[in-house]
Parts: sequence; structure tokens; C-alpha cells
Amino acid sequence: MSEKYDIIIDDGSHLSSDIIRSFARYFPHLSEGGIYIAEDLHCSYWQEFEGGLYDPLSSMSFFKRLLDVVNHEHWGLDRRRVDALATFADRHQVAFNEASLASVHSVEFLNSLCIVTKLPIPENVLGARSVHGRVALADEGMVALDETRSKATDQTRNQWSLRTTTMEAEIETNRALVVSQEARIEAYSGEIAALTVEREHLRAATQALELAHTNLAAKDQDIAALQRELQEREHKLQERHRQMAVLNREIELVHSSRTWRYRSVWKRLVSPPANAILYAGRTATLNALHHLEGVPLGKGATEWTITGDDPQFELLWPGSQPLLPGHYRLSVHVPAETDALTDARLYVDSGRGYNEIERIDLRFLSNGKGLAAATFLLNVAASNLRFDPSDRAAQITIGRVRVRRLGRVEYYARLIAGLASRHLTSPRSLGRFAARAVKILRQGGLRGFAATLRSAEARGALGGATYEGWIALNDTPTEHDVADLRRRLALLEKPPLISVLMPVYNTPEKLLREAIESVRAQVYENWELCIADDCSTEPHVKRVLSEYTKRDPRIKIVFRDKNGHISHASNSALELVTGEWVALLDHDDLLRPHALAEIVLEVDRHPDAELIYSDEDKIDAEGRRYDPCFKPDFSRELFRSQNYLNHLTVHRAENIRAVGGWRPGFEGSQDYDLNLRVFERIAPERIRHIPKVLYHWRAVEGSTALDGSQKNYAYMAGLRALEEHVERMDIPAKAEEAPGTPFYRLRFFVPEPQPLVSLIIPTRDKVELLRNCVESIREKTTYGNYEILVADNGSVEEETLAYFSELKKTKNVRVLRYDKPFNYSAINNFAVGKAKGSIIGLVNNDIEVISPDWLTEMVSWAVQPDVGCVGAKLYYADDTIQHGGVIVGLGGTAGHSHKNFPRDHPGYFYRLKVLQNLSAVTAACLLIRKGVFEEVGGLNEIDLTVAFNDVDLCLKVGEAGYSNVWTPYAELYHLESVSRGFEDAPEKVARFSSEIAYMQRRWKEIIERDPFYSPNLTKGREDFSLG
Repeated sequence: MSEKYDIIIDDGSHLSSDIIRSFARYFPHLSEGGIYIAEDLHCSYWQEFEGGLYDPLSSMSFFKRLLDVVNHEHWGLDRRRVDALATFADRHQVAFNEASLASVHSVEFLNSLCIVTKLPIPENVLGARSVHGRVALADEGMVALDETRSKATDQTRNQWSLRTTTMEAEIETNRALVVSQEARIEAYSGEIAALTVEREHLRAATQALELAHTNLAAKDQDIAALQRELQEREHKLQERHRQMAVLNREIELVHSSRTWRYRSVWKRLVSPPANAILYAGRTATLNALHHLEGVPLGKGATEWTITGDDPQFELLWPGSQPLLPGHYRLSVHVPAETDALTDARLYVDSGRGYNEIERIDLRFLSNGKGLAAATFLLNVAASNLRFDPSDRAAQITIGRVRVRRLGRVEYYARLIAGLASRHLTSPRSLGRFAARAVKILRQGGLRGFAATLRSAEARGALGGATYEGWIALNDTPTEHDVADLRRRLALLEKPPLISVLMPVYNTPEKLLREAIESVRAQVYENWELCIADDCSTEPHVKRVLSEYTKRDPRIKIVFRDKNGHISHASNSALELVTGEWVALLDHDDLLRPHALAEIVLEVDRHPDAELIYSDEDKIDAEGRRYDPCFKPDFSRELFRSQNYLNHLTVHRAENIRAVGGWRPGFEGSQDYDLNLRVFERIAPERIRHIPKVLYHWRAVEGSTALDGSQKNYAYMAGLRALEEHVERMDIPAKAEEAPGTPFYRLRFFVPEPQPLVSLIIPTRDKVELLRNCVESIREKTTYGNYEILVADNGSVEEETLAYFSELKKTKNVRVLRYDKPFNYSAINNFAVGKAKGSIIGLVNNDIEVISPDWLTEMVSWAVQPDVGCVGAKLYYADDTIQHGGVIVGLGGTAGHSHKNFPRDHPGYFYRLKVLQNLSAVTAACLLIRKGVFEEVGGLNEIDLTVAFNDVDLCLKVGEAGYSNVWTPYAELYHLESVSRGFEDAPEKVARFSSEIAYMQRRWKEIIERDPFYSPNLTKGREDFSLG
């Protein structure tokens, strides 16, 4: 190979580093008079080729620097040529030759080309000067320079020449300095913020201390006054004791007399104690009123045939005395195997006849020996009771029926026994129950403990047979069911391959085998089980897994060399996946035998699905199923509050790969992080929910199935995943810890300037309610930009009219007169037309503000472009839940979620504590953008003048493509239509019936299946109990 070349052309990788290294290596081999050509220099402007327009170390910048090398003799410094290229040499790890650089004669730039010419070193410096004059004589001072060479002047004082580093090096140094300074500024800013907070805390503490001193002085005075009063009362008490002693001696003399003793015995014999008959129980007679035909069977039993959809018995008892308020037990002798009382209801006649308002939904529990009993509460005295055993055609044999009043002690004792019976399966379970009971007693006292027992009764948590009975009736596939599944699977044209992904680490052998066998037992057989063992230290793990790979070729296993925790292990398992769908299974949990079959059939019904999830329950060490989680269809706000998708979740494999799989650092909430990232790239309507229990979550020590608080690291990882989701999606909100829950909250920001909210309050007299409502809004609400529109529907009381006069003088309050018959929809529509705000607030006149930021919270959601109606959390005056959202279909039309639950109760899987989407919310306190309200035509004035108009509005809003949101962070009291009274007049009953009929016609589909409520839960009660 030749050592010298006349032309060298660099047309290689075009990377700046390669171009500069190539020049340093090959230019010395260029012949004198030869040219070196660097092609495609335009790449040096691109980041992909290590460049940029102003990149000081790109290949273009290098050739520009060669111009300085060409002019080396003019630098005026005793410095080498290679010094000018030192930064390039350091960056690109290359050495330049001084003699080679001295031979650079010229550097010529063309479009995307640089041509460097090489000549002998003497030809690369300027020659001797020639000074002559032809027209005129040369200047004498210049003549002396003839035949001399140009000499650079001394530049040792030039600040631009004396730099010890090149400009490129200084730029790099300055960049590092800027980063360092920014970090210091950020650190200082954090310290300043912390000091500012600390200063505010100190200021607040100082103010609190001053106030405490003031209060202490006042209390000292109060104590002195109380001590004086106490002394006076002690004197009086001593005098009373003296008088009592005298009276007791006189009573003893009377009781010791023979006449008194005879009279006392006689009284006990002939006079039973008050209410004894109530507590002993009364045998009731069934009087068939409607849709019932009976055939006596003897021994007090009758076989009844239900002939219609509204069977009715009237309960008759001896004496016909009214039943006083209190808890009662209704027991019915029925055949042990019957289930005909599952929909039974009791109607109370308290003097106004039977009506839906005073209906009680009964929950009968059978002892398995022919006796079914239900406990119910009478809030008012009942003159008559009507018993409706069912709402479907059936035959039922009923024997003796008894009604017995429960004393307080017996009532609560039964509740405690019912709860305790659920935990008798193991000492550990019973111990946890006892510890929780003690904790509740310590925190809430007897009253809090009693409230917890009542709420447990309301949601069906008493007695171990409730869920077991539901399973027997609804969730035990028969041979016929399995055969039907196989038949439907056989009709599939392209059965997809389901990859079950299972990371494993030191799983107990029994649980590991059961998990694998639950996959092998699938009715749907086109699956593969992809297992990644995360370097387990227990020897049985490898043995068991190796055994199964030999037994079933569908089982694939990778043994990791290093323990990397669940995210790395899941990614290793993902590398084994060849299926279109990936189902996630924990190493100690169980799939139901029909789980994958249901998934595949759902994919066939909805081929555009991207993510599928199912219901689940827990299973204990003894194999007993409990705590079913019956989920709603996809609710974006609930999903951002908690990873309720959980188990079983099935993804398209391509989506998992597209987002990079599982991220290390999110262990404990790695699936939530994955779900959030997948959700960001798919449409919500492509997330499908199968409302069936397809997964058993194993409750073992250390598992979040046993206690969500056991893995705090998992909670913090989930919060961080949500924070990053908010940042990626550019959501104008902050992810926070949800107070009092193991879940999360999105707090949206209110835009500036704050939008004007028009709060509309319809009213008629009852000024004490209205005054309390308006004043609580004006005194407690922290949101600044609102107006109040009081819509008066014919008030006549002088006190009310006087208050209206006061309001008319009040800033941002207007009184609108609506002199037409009461029509809730028309009144509000009229007021909306007068509203100035871009946001409408529908507010009842019996509302009272609790949380000062209620309006801020509701506005922050109402302004979101895809949100329609926003509802609040409302309480009765006794601090029980009045409104936790509306569930469509309850009671045949709609009902309130968790009605009458204690204020602090978390609700069904924390549904009372977290944000969520619902089909509807109540207009007792509802916000909606005025544009959306008008878009759907407002409230229905024709068909829904009083009831269900708010539900209808929400459903229209949902139909238009908006989502409705319920927030627990806007809290208010609601006294529930106190100014309207009961719906007991015939014309009101007729109107109410017509409104129900309209709703059932207009919204038939959603009444049958509310997407935000499980079809496995009751439609007869408002407590999320089993259906």
C-alpha cells in the first residue's frame, strides 16, 4: 500500500468525531500539492451526526479553526498550532502533528464540501516584501523594509490572545458553571421556601400562643365562677341528701309492711311489664292483598302462588297496637332451600298510607333449618305493615310469621356476633377483627363503634353466608355452563393466543403449584404461561418450574441470573411472550377456570378492545372466598384515584412493548404505572370491563390483598406514577395523597381570572332555611367570583318577603320572581336565562356549606372541557350520607349511593372517599357550564316537573359526550326538601308515577345497566350490598 496519496476523499460515516479523526490520521499521508476533500459536511449541522449550527466542536467548526492554523505566523504569540486544536483533540480523543498542520496551505469551503490543500512548509508563509515606486518615490521609511519579511507584532498583552484555553473549552466550562449555579439557585430557593414556611408557622404559632394566653385568662375567670357555683351546688346537694335519707327511712317502713308485700306479689302475677309483648314477639297473620293465591297445607303453613309482579301481604297482629320506633326482627318459617325472599320489602303505614318513601328493603338470612329472619328499623310508629315477598313469579310456602322488637343490647350483640362469625375460620383472622374493634372503640367511642356496626349491617357484611350464598346462586358454573363456553369458543374463527405472564420469587411450593394449575385448568386452551424466576433462593422453585416445563410445552420459563425485583422480572417474562394478549397473574394467586374463555369471548364481541379487566375477590389460607370487588365500567377519575382495574388485567402485547414494559423503581405499583402509560395511548372506550369474578387474590402475610397499609412503598410509588402521568399528559392539576385513604387525589387548578359562577336557589317561604343557606355560602365560601340568584316561586310570608328586601341590597345577590305553579325544571331554566355566569350552580334552599373550598373544588372540575355535571358530597343534619352520587336503576329508577352511611365511612371500596365518574349527581348541589346546560336543552319542564329532572339532565349530558364527576372534597349539609313535605296527595302520587314511567321509557338501557355500578350489586337498596 502506498504511503502517499495525491487526493484523499472522506465520504465515511459523516459523524463529526469520525471526520476529525480521519483528517488527523490521513492528512499526513497526503502528497505535497495534494488535496484533502471532506464531503457531506452539511451533516455537521445535525444533532444525529454530533453537530449543530453553533456546536463549537462539530466538524464544520474544526475546519473553520484550520483557518487559524493557516495564519499561525500572524498570531503574535509563542504558541504551537496544535494548541489551537487542543479542545478538538480532547473531545474526540485524537492527536494532531505539528509539522503536518504547518503544511496546510489553504482551506476552501464549497456547499457541503471542504477542500484542504497541502504544500511544503516554506510555501505556506508570506515571502519577502518588495517596496518600489514607479510613479512616485517610495516613502523613505518604507524603503528600509525592502526584502524583509512580515513580522507579527507582540500580542502578549492582548486579552483575546492570552487565553490559556480555547473558546470551545471555555464554553464547556461555562456551561458546567451555569448548571452548577442553577443547582445552587434551586437549592437556595428551596431553603428560602422552607424558611418562608417556617416563618409563617412561627408567626401562626405566635398568634396561637397569644390567643391561648388570652383564652387562658378568660378561662381562669370562668373557672373561678364555676368553683363558686360548685360550692353553692354542693351545699344544696348536701341538703337534698339529708332530705333523701329521711324519705328512704319512710319508704323502708312502708315496704316492710305486710300489706305492701302482698300487693307487690299480686301485681307481678297479673300485670306483665310494659312492652313485654313487644319484646317477646307477636305472631302475625298474613292477609293476601294482591297477586297472591294460597293453598293451606296444614300445621299453619300455606303454599302461596305469586300471580303478578306486585304481590302484597298485610301483616296483622293481636291487639293491632302501633309498633313503636325501634329495631325489630321479622322471622318467617319457610323451606330451608327456598330463595324466594331475596327481594322482599316492607312498607310502613305511619298514618299517611303506604308509600315508597317509607319502604324498607329486607335482607333475610336463613339458618338452614327452615327459619329466615330479617332485622329492620322503624324510625316512626307503624300502625300497619305491608309485606311484599318478591317481585317475580314463584311459589313459596310460608309457615308461622313473627314480629319481635329487639332491645338495644340484643340488637348490637347480634351485630357483633354476625361480624365475629366471619372471622372464626382462623385465630389470626379473629385476632385482626378484635384488634380493629378495639381501635374503633378507642377512636370513636361507643357511638363510633355502634355506627360502624350499623354500616356493616347495611352493606351486608354480617354473617359468613352472604357472599357464600351469592356464590352458590350466581357464581358456580355448572357442567352445562362449561359446555356452553366450549361451544361458543369452538365458533371463533381466529382464537387468539393468550400469554399469561407470571414473575416468580421464592413462592411457597403449594401456592406456586396452585397458581400454575389454575392456568392449566383453563377451559380455553390456546394459552402460554410465561414465567420469569427472579433468581429465587428457595431450591424448590427451580425444581417445580423445571418439572412443569417438561409436563406442558405451553409453559415457558426464564431463570434470571440476578434478582432485580418484580419490574425486571416482568420484563424478562415479556421477552418470552408470543401471544397477542398478555394476562397478568401474581405468583401466588389463582385464575378462575373460565377466566381466559371470558376474555377471548369479550375480544370477539369487541375486536377493537385494547385493555380488559374483570371483577375479583380474595381467598384465604383455607381456600375460602370473601371480600368480592365488583367494579364499575371504566371510570377515568376513579382510575386516577386508585388502580381499581387491578386483577384480572389483560393488555394487548403491542401496547406493553410500545410503552417500554414495566419501569424499575415503581415496585409495588408497577402495574398501576404500566396501566397509566398504556391508558395515555388508547381511547377510553377501548377499555372493556367483564363484570364477573375471574381472579382470586391470595390473602397472605405481606400481601396488599390482606391489608393495603402493609406496603407503604407501593403507595408512594403509585403517587409518583400518577404525578408523572399528570406531567406527561400536561394536565392542569396536582397529584396528591387523598386524605384518610390509601389512594390519590387530583387537585385541578382554577383558571385566572376566576370564571363567574351563578348559584341558583329556588325557594318558596321557609325563610329560616333560605337564610341559613345564603349566609353559609356568603360567610364560608372562599371562592371569590360568584353571584346568587334566589328564584322565588310565590312566597307570601312577611318574614320571607322582608328577607328578600334585604337580599336585594346585598352585593352579587339577585331575587328573581317566578309566579307560576311549582315546576322545579321551569324555575331553574328561567333563572339560567337570567344568569351572568359562564358556570351554573343548581343549589337547593336547604343546603348548608361545610368545606369552605367547596366551590373552588367544583369549579376546578366544571371548567374541564370534557366534563359536564359536577356533584358534591352531601350529609343529613345527623352527619349521615345523603348523597354520594346517583346510581341509575336503584329502586327501578334511580337512588343515592351509600345513603344513611356514617359521615366518615369509606364506602364500598372507598367509593365515598375518592373522585369518580358517575352517570348522575343530584341537583341539590350541581355545577355545569352554561354552554353545556343549554346544549342539552336544560331541565325537562314537560315530563319531569319535580322528580328525576336532575338525573335526566346528567344522562343527557353523558349522551352528548361529556363525563359527570362526583367529588368528596366539596362537602355540604342537605336537609332534603324540607320545604316540600311528603308526596302523599293523590295528584302528587300520580305525577310521581308518570315521572317514573317517563324515565323508564327514555332511559331504559341505562336503568337496566348503569355503567358505573356493578350488575352484581343490589338494585333494591342504596348500600352497595350484594344483589
